[in-house]
This record gives sequence, structure tokens and C-alpha cells, in this order.
Amino acid sequence: MTVASSVVLVGRDAEQAQLDTWLAARSAQVPGTPPALFVTGEAGVGKTALIEAALVGRRDVCWVSAVPWHPAPFGVLSQLTPDAVHDPQAVRASLTATGRPSVLVLDDLQWADNDSLSLLAPLIDALNSDPVAVITAYRADELPRGHLLRRTRAQLRHRRQFVEIALDPLPASVLPE
Repeated sequence: MTVASSVVLVGRDAEQAQLDTWLAARSAQVPGTPPALFVTGEAGVGKTALIEAALVGRRDVCWVSAVPWHPAPFGVLSQLTPDAVHDPQAVRASLTATGRPSVLVLDDLQWADNDSLSLLAPLIDALNSDPVAVITAYRADELPRGHLLRRTRAQLRHRRQFVEIALDPLPASVLPE
């Protein structure tokens, strides 16, 4: 997938710089750079636009999204590798076999099925030594207390395997008229 050639991003310079810096470090395999970056914020705050802006013109992106209706078992991961969804090492092998993608985007994880979420931390573990950057986006305000993504984030935080960018709504003074 090639990300659009241009994205207009308003009021997110600091967040874009943070994402760009992490992505450059991940691509260069700088030691200590977490393999995953999570972008969070409420609906319409610009999570997807921020990610798109950071990936403009890249051809090495695999972008998958969860859906809010009837999530199928392994629904998110089956978009990546339909035959290898039950084994994080098999998903890793499939993703890295051709040297692509170097960026994996998992969007709308608040809607992801539990089977895919249960394999997210092991998949990020498996990709840790590869030049693959994992970017996720989700709506934190839509994660109920027992949501599996909360536990997955806690596991990854404990292992220092992700950084997070939390997007707040833009102030009215920044919005275009």
C-alpha cells in the first residue's frame, strides 16, 4: 500500500515530530527503540491523519483496520496473513519474507477481536528484532475496563515495547475557519 502523496495536518507539529523521530529510529534499528507506537484519542481527533502524514509516499506500509460490526476470530490478523493467524512467529515470517512491510498499521483497535488482540503482544515481541515498525490507533474512551487492549498495553508497557502519543482535541484557535 502506498499512502496518499499529501496530507494536510493542522496543529499537530509536535506529535508528527515525535512519530517521525520514532519511525526513523525504528527504521534504522536504533537499540532501545520500542517496536510499537500507539496513537490514541477520541473519535475525529486526527489519529489516522497523523499516521498518514508520517507515512506519506511510503510504499512499504501494510494497513489493516478492525471493524465495529461482528468481529470475526482473528479478523484483524487474518487481513495480514490468512493462513498464519494463530502463530505470531508465522505472522512475522509472512510479513518479513519479502522484506516488506517495514511499517505495519493496525487501525481502530478498540473494535478488534479478542483473538487478534491476544496475539498482539507476542507479535510485537516477534517483530522486535526486525526493521518493522508497528503503529496502532485506537479510541481510549471506547475501551471498557475489561477490554483486552488494556491488558495488552500493560504487558507491552512493562516490557518497554511501545511508546504512546495521546491526541487531545485541538483548541478552537488552531482550527481553520
